[in-house]
Amino acid sequence: MMKPTMNPRDCSVHEEAHALKDWAVVCEALRSGHQSVLLRTGGIREDHGEFRIKSDRFWLFPTRFHQTVELITPEFAEKMPGNEVPIASSATANEIPIQVFCEVQMSCYIDDLSQLSTIRNLHVLKDEVTHQRFEYRSPGLTALFVRAFSFPKPVLVEHTDQYDGCKSWLTLSVPLSTSGLNAVLSDEEFERRIDEFKRATGSSMRLHHPSD
Repeated sequence: MMKPTMNPRDCSVHEEAHALKDWAVVCEALRSGHQSVLLRTGGIREDHGEFRIKSDRFWLFPTRFHQTVELITPEFAEKMPGNEVPIASSATANEIPIQVFCEVQMSCYIDDLSQLSTIRNLHVLKDEVTHQRFEYRSPGLTALFVRAFSFPKPVLVEHTDQYDGCKSWLTLSVPLSTSGLNAVLSDEEFERRIDEFKRATGSSMRLHHPSD
């Protein structure tokens, strides 16, 4: 079985411009340690409608489109008083709050709907949401196991038109430094979860590292 090649305990200090769009509620789930796996399909403006891992290190770019708390598990929804997502409520219409940085540790392509249940404990989306994503366009989706790092407070990035549209990846106008980030999970909890991911996917999914 292939092992992660990145050091899970360190986030090297550098400037990074790659960003991946995801729902603000998913960004909050990663920031608060309730999620470790991103489930992705390609957007309308993706090449051939397929998701590709363009970088194994990236910022999460929170969006409010296509999301409500009804799409996440009740257990996580209860942790957001007033159904308000903290990471999204800290900005104005012209500012995007960037707080979470991710490093991909492992990834796999899921082409069997029944396999989604094996990683259910590693994200906060309801089954009907993951099933809908799986069936979008052509059946299948990509699961990325990430290590999340977070700033104590969001960095506000000015919105520009280049960030709009149904696309997964963005390049920030001004790269952000990773200095000051803290790992969301302890080393022990991170190792436990990645072991769970490997056990769940090792026998029936094609594992690969994003640099392959």
